[in-house]
Amino acid sequence: MKTIKYLAIAASALLLAVSCQKTLEKAEVEKGFAPKGAVPTSTINTSDFKIVEAQSYAEVTASFSGITSDMDSLEIGFLVSTDPDFTSSTSYLIENPADGTFTQQVKVKIGTINYVKAFAGNTDGASFSETLALDVPTVEWYKVLAGKYTADVYSYWDEGACSYEDHVLEIAFDLDAKKMTINNIDPWAYPQGVPTSLTGDVDLEARTVTFVSETGYFDTGLSGYGFITYALDPAALNEGNLVPVAEMTFKFSEDGQQISAPLYCTYSIQEGNSGTVDIYLPQIYSAVSE
Repeated sequence: MKTIKYLAIAASALLLAVSCQKTLEKAEVEKGFAPKGAVPTSTINTSDFKIVEAQSYAEVTASFSGITSDMDSLEIGFLVSTDPDFTSSTSYLIENPADGTFTQQVKVKIGTINYVKAFAGNTDGASFSETLALDVPTVEWYKVLAGKYTADVYSYWDEGACSYEDHVLEIAFDLDAKKMTINNIDPWAYPQGVPTSLTGDVDLEARTVTFVSETGYFDTGLSGYGFITYALDPAALNEGNLVPVAEMTFKFSEDGQQISAPLYCTYSIQEGNSGTVDIYLPQIYSAVSE
């Protein structure tokens, strides 16, 4: 999968020497253009498709023809967009392009119409199929949760650099109990192979999981190593102060594909060596496709 760029249509023209006393005929002008090679064609099946809204994907089918082994920069596949004009779209390329019918799984956005085209192109041009409109139903956010979410996590001390690239949160949700556990909650401990987690209450309407501590600190599994976790007041930190707050809340997006993480820190409680280990700035984690 990659973001599609406009396919270049290759055309070359010879410079024409024109006399001011002579008007060129149409046939003479056309001689100045290099002939274009063949361009493959694509046709999308507008009746044979499958929408799996609970997993945010659809299966679509298209047929391609006119493909030969000597075509330069040949690509075939599908474009998907929530914009009917495909101003911004995502492409899904088919490996080993050839004449035939192909079915592809493409990611779609729930709760809206997704537009799909098949395309085929080479250095001589491109062809696009008719548009398939997929009306993808809305699904409750907690039914489409991913098992893993990732983000580049920045520290308060980073000064623009990223301290924890591709940090992974793992999610376990009990709908009946409305409880959720977030694993690997401490980015500092994660690369060292030390497991950390918190379990909190889920508000289905607000799309949040909240961890509560009367003291303002949480044991994520690090207390045996001499560390605890604090949820912090952002306004106080802006003034250079570490002020614990009783609640730490993570919020999910409407489609369940992102998590907004709050401000919190790891704190050392080791005798003679107490103090802040790291402060994790608020981040947005994105779902990892399995």
